[in-house]
This record gives sequence, C-alpha cells and structure tokens, in this order.
Amino acid sequence: MAADGSIKIDTRIDTGAFEHTFEDIDKMCNSTKKHLESIAESLNIKTNPIEIINNSQLAKAKKKLEEINAEVEKIQAQTDELLPKAETEEQVVNLLKLEEEQTKNLVAEQNNLNKAISEYEAKQEKIAAEKQQNADVKSINSDVSGTVAGDDFVSKIK
Repeated sequence: MAADGSIKIDTRIDTGAFEHTFEDIDKMCNSTKKHLESIAESLNIKTNPIEIINNSQLAKAKKKLEEINAEVEKIQAQTDELLPKAETEEQVVNLLKLEEEQTKNLVAEQNNLNKAISEYEAKQEKIAAEKQQNADVKSINSDVSGTVAGDDFVSKIK
C-alpha cells in the first residue's frame, strides 16, 4: 500500500441509537397519555366541555342545571333522613360514601354547565357593550355632523 498523502474522513453518522431513543420516548408518551386518560375516566372528569352558542341552548342548559340541582338536593335529603337512623359509625360512613357516589357525576355535570353558562353570559355582555359603544359613536357622529369641521371628521371616519 502506497501512501499518497490523502486523508479519508468517514462522514457517515450512526443514528441507530438516536432513532431508538426517539422510539422509546414516543412509546413513553403514548403510555402516559393512556394512563392519564384512564385516570380521567376513573375520576369521571369530563374532557369535552359544554359550549353554549345561542339563547335556546342557554335556556336548555339552565333547565338541565335546575334538574341536576333538584336531583342533588333529593339525594342529600334522603341521606339526611337516613343519617339519624344509622346505628354505627360504619353505617354513617357508608351512607356518606353512597351519597358521594350518587352525586359525583351530577356535580361534575353541574360544574360544566355553570362554567358554560357563565362563559356564554360573559360573551353576551361583551357583545352588548360593543353594540352600546357603536351606538355611542354613531350618536357622537350625528352630534358633530352639520358643522364644517364635523362633516369633514365624519366623512373621514366612514
């Protein structure tokens, strides 16, 4: 082998371990996602929030909220009626656990409805404020028009 004075540089990069690491990370992310979904399901957390987009849906949501409130009150009244009859602490604990199980889903739905109603009402207030502001601007424009400077100002706004 004769030495010709050239240098050979191997530019290939071994990415096998790097790609394998990303596959592991992807698997861990999927595993974590599935675990979180199962926890959310076991805790009965609603991942799809309720959204109200018109007044009829608002009325339905308020009616549903009233029904849920009535159902929760009914369950609590039944528990309050049975608690004095409980003879042991274990019976008291069991009654309270039963009440909690019965109301857990209702309370979650109640919270979602309250949030959706509040958000919709806030949007409606914002829209009403914008309409009032536009009406105020039109009123000011009509007050200013009729003067030379006012007519020039109004034409520039339009």
